[in-house]
Amino acid sequence: MDNRSKSMPVTTARVVQPNEPITSTPINPVTPYQYQTRVVITNDLPAPTTDMIKTYGLSRMLRILCGIDAFFSFLFILSSASWFYFLAFIISMGGYYGAKNYNRGQVICYGAFNILKQSGEVGLCIYIYTATDYNDWYMGFSTALSSIITIWIIRIIYNFANSVKNFTPEEKETMKLLKERSVVYW
Repeated sequence: MDNRSKSMPVTTARVVQPNEPITSTPINPVTPYQYQTRVVITNDLPAPTTDMIKTYGLSRMLRILCGIDAFFSFLFILSSASWFYFLAFIISMGGYYGAKNYNRGQVICYGAFNILKQSGEVGLCIYIYTATDYNDWYMGFSTALSSIITIWIIRIIYNFANSVKNFTPEEKETMKLLKERSVVYW
């Protein structure tokens, strides 16, 4: 996202015919030109489409999931001081800000990191079961549960990334101002 779109005001403008009454409060009415048309600029947001509401819900869900991931990564940083958890914290915060600002690249980076992290967990679990005599059911169960959750997160990231690529910067700015309470879980 370039610097111009960060400070871009979102307004609604519509052409009002000469005999039509103005139904919204004008901010800066423009005097009629030779064709007797006038433009009224208002603070009213355009009505969100169903795709915008769905993408907003996906963004909210991703922000919640990235926030949870960042919180636990931060706790693991404090307990183990591992560089891996520091990297996980940075990437999950990038995913959070990508979902908040509708930045497709940051969210895809977070998804790719989740795929690599889960592949490493599954590989480590398989190695421990095959190369050692360690046969604890809890490790296999927790790895399977973690894999299911990761697949769910990847599906949300995939749907979000496909939705965001269809929006213009103005529509993204409009979605940042939405106050919908929708969360898309799947």
